[in-house]
Amino acid sequence: MRQIYSRASEVISWIPCDSEQAVDYLVRNRFNGEGIETEVQLPSRKRIVDVSVNGSNTENDGMLLKEDETRKEWVNQGWDIMEDFFTQAYWRRVWVIQEVAVATKVTVLCGNHEIPWDDVAAVLAMWKKNPDIVPIDKQAYLKAMHLAEFRDRFQVKREPISLLDAMRWSYQTEATDPRDKIFALLGLCHDGATYVPVPNYKQPLEEIIGDMSKAMMSFDRSLDLMCLKGTALEEKSKLPSWTPNWVNLWSGSLHSMTVHEAKFAYWHTSFPSNPVLNGSTTKILKVEGMIYGTIAHLASKMAQPGPNGQITLTPGARAPWFQCTVLLVGIDTSLSEGEIKARDAIWKVLTMGLLPPEISESAAAFCFSQLWTPEGRGRVHNYALIEWIDRNSRLRVGPRSLREWSMVGSTAGISPPTSSEIDWKSFDAFIDTIEKVLGSGMRLVYIYGVERNILAMVPSSAKRGDQMWFIRGCSVPVLLRELENVTEKGQYKYKVVGGVYVTESTRKWWKHEFKWTRGEQDEKLDNYSSTILNLC
Repeated sequence: MRQIYSRASEVISWIPCDSEQAVDYLVRNRFNGEGIETEVQLPSRKRIVDVSVNGSNTENDGMLLKEDETRKEWVNQGWDIMEDFFTQAYWRRVWVIQEVAVATKVTVLCGNHEIPWDDVAAVLAMWKKNPDIVPIDKQAYLKAMHLAEFRDRFQVKREPISLLDAMRWSYQTEATDPRDKIFALLGLCHDGATYVPVPNYKQPLEEIIGDMSKAMMSFDRSLDLMCLKGTALEEKSKLPSWTPNWVNLWSGSLHSMTVHEAKFAYWHTSFPSNPVLNGSTTKILKVEGMIYGTIAHLASKMAQPGPNGQITLTPGARAPWFQCTVLLVGIDTSLSEGEIKARDAIWKVLTMGLLPPEISESAAAFCFSQLWTPEGRGRVHNYALIEWIDRNSRLRVGPRSLREWSMVGSTAGISPPTSSEIDWKSFDAFIDTIEKVLGSGMRLVYIYGVERNILAMVPSSAKRGDQMWFIRGCSVPVLLRELENVTEKGQYKYKVVGGVYVTESTRKWWKHEFKWTRGEQDEKLDNYSSTILNLC
């Protein structure tokens, strides 16, 4: 198929058209290389002006008013039209990627209008660079974004595409046979034949993913793939837990990856040697690990919208934290330097390094202090986040609860600012970041460690008692769950829950452990013993 499309002089992509007027609007106001309209051009607009002798013309004034109303109506409907255009199933089909990526010339045919692909790509690039200009409920264009990425890499940059990158970019696409989510990409990737030598529709999907994942880990010399689990990990999955849970990632949802997984390309690393140990099979992966700690406390999950878009909140009474917060006003709020770092570690972990750069650390600390105040809570409009704030006010983090940490400051005796003095714009950005993190499926946990206790963010499927390990050949700590009744003599069998996010300062403190994961020797760790793990 790749050869056919690459040799064609032009590829025509046909998009169903329900309204010629709507397409006319798209061509005039959207697909013009800008992506946003500054002066709306109304379809087939004709107007005759007849100026009267005295300079006044009631009929013309009425026409101008009517045109102005029509203009506003089209502006209001513009995003709906664009949403309908990118909602079409064409953009989500996995086999479409080849025809768009490799063709010399691509033209989108919609109704009687021909739209050059470069115009579509310009709009997508504009929205990728400035996502805030797109209404929150008009996100269908994201399901076409991968096509622009493929074509840019293949035709413009002329850079090789790996199968792993291709599968990550196309995780939202659709196919009648899920195996095509792999097979349709092989012709585009320089390493496709290495990991899947021959597409075999007689082979079960689970075996294909198992064989492919093990080969990727060995050739890439990295176990980072095991951290890709998606936001809805199923306990009864047929896949080995050490493979990426592509079935979940292929759910088609715009939010089927956590924010940690979405940043995979930034923290993924290849290592000097193959971390897959001898004796590994398509069912069990043998690796070397070093335990650090166990989850002692974990926050609740933030409620997620169901298939109908509605949020079902957790039933049950909530702690009366408002009354408890009042009692904190009269206590000494001074903190030592170490306690200030412990307090700031909470909001740094919660925001996962995603705060806008214009928000300083002092501003972020103050935003955190407002979470359990009437004013701050009143600025939160997401009911699921409000519930999360309520339910986790008593979560223990060392000597204090989350609420208590938020209410203490660095210096006692300073009067809090008035409502008019608070930078609510920064607070809103702070809330948006926490909502993005928790809404993606991440969960706050407190881990009792070998040397010190830490805060971390983990996948939503985490449980109390899950263990955090350093795995040789993995760029981030990994959360494992020991399997009951399957531990054989001298063998430890675990299930991979997912990757663990910690702050950069914690990573620096673990510099010796991360040297070990890279296969380097470190005197500090001479007294620590590693363990051979069987990941099932």
